[in-house]
Amino acid sequence: MEETMAGISAYIRIWLALLAVASSALADDATHTLRYRFTPGETVYFSSHNETTRRYALSAHEVNTNDSVDSLKHYKVLSVTPDGGAVLELTIDRTKMACDDGTIHFAYDSTTDKDPPDAFQEVHGTIGRPWLRVTVNALGQTTNSETPRGVKVPESADYLSRVLPVLPEEPIAIGKSWKEQVMVDVTMDQVPVEEGQTPLKRSIKMQRVYTLQSVENGIATLALRTEVLTPRRTPKQDVELVQRLFRGTVTIDTVNGRLVGRDLTIDGSVLGYDGPMSVMSVKMLQKDAYVPTGAPTAVTANAATK
Repeated sequence: MEETMAGISAYIRIWLALLAVASSALADDATHTLRYRFTPGETVYFSSHNETTRRYALSAHEVNTNDSVDSLKHYKVLSVTPDGGAVLELTIDRTKMACDDGTIHFAYDSTTDKDPPDAFQEVHGTIGRPWLRVTVNALGQTTNSETPRGVKVPESADYLSRVLPVLPEEPIAIGKSWKEQVMVDVTMDQVPVEEGQTPLKRSIKMQRVYTLQSVENGIATLALRTEVLTPRRTPKQDVELVQRLFRGTVTIDTVNGRLVGRDLTIDGSVLGYDGPMSVMSVKMLQKDAYVPTGAPTAVTANAATK
Protein backbone atom coordinates (compact mmCIF):
# COMPACT_ATOMS: atom_id res chain seq x y z
CA MET A 1 0.00 0.00 0.00
CA GLU A 2 2.75 2.43 0.91
CA GLU A 3 4.56 1.63 -2.34
CA THR A 4 1.34 2.28 -4.27
CA MET A 5 0.82 5.65 -2.52
CA ALA A 6 4.45 6.58 -3.13
CA GLY A 7 4.02 5.77 -6.80
CA ILE A 8 0.89 7.92 -7.01
CA SER A 9 2.64 10.81 -5.24
CA ALA A 10 5.56 10.61 -7.63
CA TYR A 11 3.16 10.58 -10.57
CA ILE A 12 1.37 13.68 -9.22
CA ARG A 13 4.66 15.51 -8.75
CA ILE A 14 5.69 14.73 -12.35
CA TRP A 15 2.27 15.80 -13.62
CA LEU A 16 2.44 19.09 -11.70
CA ALA A 17 5.95 19.77 -13.02
CA LEU A 18 4.81 19.15 -16.59
CA LEU A 19 1.82 21.40 -16.03
CA ALA A 20 4.09 24.18 -14.75
CA VAL A 21 6.33 23.87 -17.80
CA ALA A 22 3.32 23.94 -20.13
CA SER A 23 1.88 26.98 -18.35
CA SER A 24 5.21 28.77 -18.63
CA ALA A 25 5.41 27.97 -22.33
CA LEU A 26 1.88 29.22 -22.87
CA ALA A 27 2.71 32.45 -21.00
CA ASP A 28 5.80 32.97 -23.14
CA ASP A 29 3.77 32.42 -26.30
CA ALA A 30 1.03 34.88 -25.26
CA THR A 31 0.65 37.87 -27.52
CA HIS A 32 -0.35 41.41 -26.66
CA THR A 33 -2.26 43.89 -28.77
CA LEU A 34 -0.91 47.40 -28.17
CA ARG A 35 -3.15 50.31 -29.13
CA TYR A 36 -3.63 53.93 -28.11
CA ARG A 37 -7.11 54.97 -26.99
CA PHE A 38 -8.53 58.48 -27.09
CA THR A 39 -11.57 60.12 -25.51
CA PRO A 40 -13.06 63.28 -27.09
CA GLY A 41 -12.24 66.32 -25.00
CA GLU A 42 -9.67 64.67 -22.74
CA THR A 43 -6.44 66.52 -21.91
CA VAL A 44 -3.28 64.51 -21.24
CA TYR A 45 -0.30 66.17 -19.54
CA PHE A 46 3.39 65.23 -19.65
CA SER A 47 6.47 66.55 -17.91
CA SER A 48 9.64 66.58 -20.01
CA HIS A 49 13.29 66.89 -19.02
CA ASN A 50 16.28 67.01 -21.37
CA GLU A 51 20.00 67.43 -20.76
CA THR A 52 22.43 67.48 -23.68
CA THR A 53 26.21 67.88 -23.58
CA ARG A 54 28.32 68.19 -26.73
CA ARG A 55 32.10 68.25 -27.00
CA TYR A 56 33.99 69.43 -30.07
CA ALA A 57 37.76 68.90 -30.04
CA LEU A 58 40.10 69.99 -32.83
CA SER A 59 43.81 69.54 -32.12
CA ALA A 60 44.43 71.51 -28.91
CA HIS A 61 41.18 73.49 -29.13
CA GLU A 62 38.04 72.25 -27.37
CA VAL A 63 34.48 73.57 -27.05
CA ASN A 64 31.85 72.14 -24.71
CA THR A 65 28.16 73.05 -24.86
CA ASN A 66 25.45 72.24 -22.34
CA ASP A 67 21.71 72.55 -22.97
CA SER A 68 18.79 71.81 -20.68
CA VAL A 69 15.02 71.98 -21.10
CA ASP A 70 12.28 71.36 -18.53
CA SER A 71 8.70 71.61 -19.75
CA LEU A 72 5.10 70.87 -18.93
CA LYS A 73 3.06 70.11 -22.04
CA HIS A 74 -0.21 68.50 -23.01
CA TYR A 75 -2.34 67.31 -25.86
CA LYS A 76 -6.09 67.76 -26.09
CA VAL A 77 -8.24 65.30 -28.03
CA LEU A 78 -10.32 67.44 -30.39
CA SER A 79 -12.06 64.51 -32.06
CA VAL A 80 -11.86 60.75 -32.46
CA THR A 81 -11.84 59.08 -35.88
CA PRO A 82 -13.94 55.97 -36.69
CA ASP A 83 -10.83 53.77 -36.77
CA GLY A 84 -9.82 54.76 -33.22
CA GLY A 85 -7.39 57.53 -34.13
CA ALA A 86 -7.70 61.16 -33.09
CA VAL A 87 -7.02 64.78 -33.91
CA LEU A 88 -4.76 66.14 -31.17
CA GLU A 89 -3.99 69.75 -30.31
CA LEU A 90 -0.55 70.30 -28.77
CA THR A 91 0.36 72.97 -26.24
CA ILE A 92 3.50 73.79 -24.22
CA ASP A 93 2.20 75.07 -20.89
CA ARG A 94 5.48 76.28 -19.46
CA THR A 95 9.19 75.73 -19.92
CA LYS A 96 12.63 76.52 -18.58
CA MET A 97 15.52 76.46 -21.05
CA ALA A 98 19.23 77.12 -20.76
CA CYS A 99 22.28 76.83 -23.01
CA ASP A 100 25.95 77.40 -22.24
CA ASP A 101 28.98 77.12 -24.55
CA GLY A 102 31.54 78.01 -21.91
CA THR A 103 31.64 81.69 -22.80
CA ILE A 104 27.97 82.69 -23.15
CA HIS A 105 25.05 81.55 -21.02
CA PHE A 106 21.41 81.99 -22.06
CA ALA A 107 18.43 81.15 -19.88
CA TYR A 108 14.68 81.44 -20.28
CA ASP A 109 11.75 80.85 -17.91
CA SER A 110 8.36 81.23 -19.56
CA THR A 111 6.65 81.95 -16.25
CA THR A 112 8.74 85.07 -15.57
CA ASP A 113 10.49 86.24 -18.77
CA LYS A 114 8.34 88.52 -20.92
CA ASP A 115 11.21 89.43 -23.27
CA PRO A 116 13.52 86.40 -23.60
CA PRO A 117 16.82 86.27 -25.53
CA ASP A 118 16.53 86.04 -29.32
CA ALA A 119 17.36 82.33 -29.23
CA PHE A 120 14.12 81.65 -27.33
CA GLN A 121 11.76 84.12 -29.02
CA GLU A 122 10.19 81.49 -31.30
CA VAL A 123 9.44 79.18 -28.38
CA HIS A 124 8.15 82.10 -26.30
CA GLY A 125 5.54 82.82 -28.96
CA THR A 126 3.98 79.37 -28.51
CA ILE A 127 3.82 79.11 -24.73
CA GLY A 128 0.35 78.73 -23.26
CA ARG A 129 -1.44 78.44 -26.58
CA PRO A 130 -2.02 75.59 -29.07
CA TRP A 131 0.78 75.46 -31.62
CA LEU A 132 0.15 72.28 -33.63
CA ARG A 133 -2.65 69.90 -34.57
CA VAL A 134 -1.83 66.36 -35.58
CA THR A 135 -3.92 63.44 -36.72
CA VAL A 136 -2.73 60.09 -35.36
CA ASN A 137 -4.08 56.59 -35.65
CA ALA A 138 -4.35 53.99 -32.90
CA LEU A 139 -0.76 52.89 -33.63
CA GLY A 140 0.60 56.39 -33.04
CA GLN A 141 1.38 57.00 -36.72
CA THR A 142 0.96 60.64 -37.76
CA THR A 143 -1.06 61.19 -40.92
CA ASN A 144 -1.41 64.98 -40.85
CA SER A 145 0.26 67.94 -39.15
CA GLU A 146 -0.90 71.55 -39.35
CA THR A 147 -1.05 74.76 -37.37
CA PRO A 148 -4.30 75.64 -35.56
CA ARG A 149 -5.07 77.90 -38.54
CA GLY A 150 -4.82 74.98 -40.95
CA VAL A 151 -1.38 75.61 -42.45
CA LYS A 152 0.27 72.29 -43.34
CA VAL A 153 3.48 71.49 -41.44
CA PRO A 154 5.95 68.84 -42.71
CA GLU A 155 6.31 65.98 -40.25
CA SER A 156 9.67 66.00 -38.52
CA ALA A 157 11.79 62.86 -38.42
CA ASP A 158 13.13 63.92 -35.02
CA TYR A 159 11.99 61.28 -32.53
CA LEU A 160 11.43 63.76 -29.71
CA SER A 161 9.07 65.84 -31.83
CA ARG A 162 6.78 62.84 -32.29
CA VAL A 163 3.60 62.86 -30.26
CA LEU A 164 3.55 59.10 -29.65
CA PRO A 165 5.93 56.17 -30.26
CA VAL A 166 4.75 53.80 -32.98
CA LEU A 167 3.12 50.51 -31.90
CA PRO A 168 3.07 47.19 -33.81
CA GLU A 169 0.24 46.43 -36.23
CA GLU A 170 -0.15 42.80 -35.12
CA PRO A 171 -0.39 41.24 -31.65
CA ILE A 172 3.14 40.68 -30.40
CA ALA A 173 4.81 38.34 -27.92
CA ILE A 174 7.33 39.33 -25.28
CA GLY A 175 10.82 39.40 -26.77
CA LYS A 176 9.60 40.14 -30.30
CA SER A 177 10.41 43.33 -32.22
CA TRP A 178 8.93 45.70 -34.79
CA LYS A 179 10.56 48.46 -36.84
CA GLU A 180 9.79 52.00 -37.95
CA GLN A 181 11.80 53.37 -40.86
CA VAL A 182 12.33 57.12 -41.26
CA MET A 183 14.22 59.39 -43.64
CA VAL A 184 16.33 62.27 -42.35
CA ASP A 185 18.21 64.94 -44.29
CA VAL A 186 21.88 65.69 -43.68
CA THR A 187 24.20 68.23 -45.29
CA MET A 188 26.17 67.20 -48.38
CA ASP A 189 29.45 68.62 -47.13
CA GLN A 190 31.32 67.25 -50.19
CA VAL A 191 29.56 69.82 -52.42
CA PRO A 192 30.91 73.37 -51.94
CA VAL A 193 28.38 76.22 -51.80
CA GLU A 194 28.89 79.94 -52.05
CA GLU A 195 28.33 82.18 -49.06
CA GLY A 196 24.64 82.80 -48.52
CA GLN A 197 23.52 79.73 -50.44
CA THR A 198 21.63 76.90 -48.80
CA PRO A 199 23.72 73.71 -48.57
CA LEU A 200 22.47 70.72 -50.52
CA LYS A 201 20.89 67.91 -48.52
CA ARG A 202 21.11 64.13 -48.72
CA SER A 203 18.41 61.78 -47.45
CA ILE A 204 19.55 59.08 -45.02
CA LYS A 205 17.47 56.04 -44.09
CA MET A 206 17.25 55.21 -40.39
CA GLN A 207 15.07 52.89 -38.38
CA ARG A 208 13.81 52.60 -34.84
CA VAL A 209 13.66 49.09 -33.50
CA TYR A 210 11.20 48.40 -30.68
CA THR A 211 11.15 45.22 -28.59
CA LEU A 212 8.40 44.24 -26.17
CA GLN A 213 10.33 43.54 -22.97
CA SER A 214 7.49 42.88 -20.55
CA VAL A 215 3.84 43.41 -19.69
CA GLU A 216 3.21 43.63 -15.95
CA ASN A 217 0.14 45.00 -14.15
CA GLY A 218 -1.12 46.48 -17.40
CA ILE A 219 2.13 48.34 -18.18
CA ALA A 220 4.05 47.35 -21.31
CA THR A 221 7.76 48.15 -21.38
CA LEU A 222 9.34 48.58 -24.79
CA ALA A 223 13.07 48.70 -25.49
CA LEU A 224 14.14 51.13 -28.22
CA ARG A 225 17.28 51.43 -30.29
CA THR A 226 17.99 53.49 -33.41
CA GLU A 227 20.01 52.32 -36.41
CA VAL A 228 21.44 54.05 -39.50
CA LEU A 229 20.78 51.98 -42.63
CA THR A 230 22.33 54.12 -45.40
CA PRO A 231 26.02 53.26 -45.96
CA ARG A 232 28.90 55.45 -47.21
CA ARG A 233 28.46 58.56 -45.10
CA THR A 234 30.97 61.31 -44.33
CA PRO A 235 32.12 62.05 -40.76
CA LYS A 236 30.34 65.41 -40.86
CA GLN A 237 27.11 63.65 -41.79
CA ASP A 238 27.66 61.23 -38.92
CA VAL A 239 27.92 64.22 -36.57
CA GLU A 240 24.31 65.06 -37.49
CA LEU A 241 23.17 61.44 -37.30
CA VAL A 242 24.79 60.52 -33.98
CA GLN A 243 22.54 63.09 -32.30
CA ARG A 244 19.51 61.05 -33.38
CA LEU A 245 20.66 57.62 -32.15
CA PHE A 246 18.23 57.25 -29.26
CA ARG A 247 18.25 54.20 -27.01
CA GLY A 248 16.15 53.44 -23.96
CA THR A 249 12.71 52.37 -22.84
CA VAL A 250 9.12 53.39 -23.47
CA THR A 251 6.23 52.48 -21.16
CA ILE A 252 2.62 52.11 -22.29
CA ASP A 253 -0.53 51.77 -20.18
CA THR A 254 -2.23 48.92 -22.05
CA VAL A 255 -5.50 49.26 -20.13
CA ASN A 256 -6.08 52.95 -20.90
CA GLY A 257 -4.11 52.97 -24.15
CA ARG A 258 -1.83 55.79 -23.06
CA LEU A 259 1.87 56.63 -23.19
CA VAL A 260 3.25 56.57 -19.64
CA GLY A 261 6.83 57.64 -20.22
CA ARG A 262 10.04 57.63 -22.22
CA ASP A 263 13.49 57.21 -20.72
CA LEU A 264 16.03 57.75 -23.50
CA THR A 265 19.74 58.39 -23.89
CA ILE A 266 22.28 59.18 -26.58
CA ASP A 267 25.96 58.45 -26.03
CA GLY A 268 28.14 58.55 -29.12
CA SER A 269 31.13 60.13 -30.81
CA VAL A 270 32.50 60.76 -34.30
CA LEU A 271 36.21 60.81 -35.15
CA GLY A 272 37.67 62.92 -37.95
CA TYR A 273 34.68 65.15 -38.59
CA ASP A 274 37.05 68.07 -39.33
CA GLY A 275 40.40 66.45 -40.00
CA PRO A 276 42.24 63.50 -38.41
CA MET A 277 42.75 65.29 -35.06
CA SER A 278 39.08 66.14 -34.52
CA VAL A 279 36.41 64.41 -32.45
CA MET A 280 32.82 65.25 -31.61
CA SER A 281 30.93 63.53 -28.79
CA VAL A 282 27.39 63.89 -27.48
CA LYS A 283 25.60 62.70 -24.37
CA MET A 284 21.87 63.22 -23.96
CA LEU A 285 19.29 62.28 -21.35
CA GLN A 286 15.57 62.59 -22.10
CA LYS A 287 12.78 61.77 -19.65
CA ASP A 288 9.08 62.20 -20.44
CA ALA A 289 6.48 61.23 -17.86
CA TYR A 290 2.69 61.20 -17.84
CA VAL A 291 1.22 63.56 -15.23
CA PRO A 292 -1.98 61.78 -14.14
CA THR A 293 -3.45 64.62 -12.08
CA GLY A 294 -3.10 67.17 -14.90
CA ALA A 295 -1.85 70.68 -14.32
CA PRO A 296 -3.04 74.23 -14.94
CA THR A 297 -1.72 76.14 -17.94
CA ALA A 298 0.97 78.60 -16.92
CA VAL A 299 -0.04 82.26 -16.97
CA THR A 300 2.24 84.03 -19.43
CA ALA A 301 2.26 87.22 -21.39
CA ASN A 302 1.05 85.24 -24.40
CA ALA A 303 -1.83 83.60 -22.54
CA ALA A 304 -2.87 86.95 -21.13
CA THR A 305 -3.23 88.43 -24.60
CA LYS A 306 -5.29 85.63 -26.14
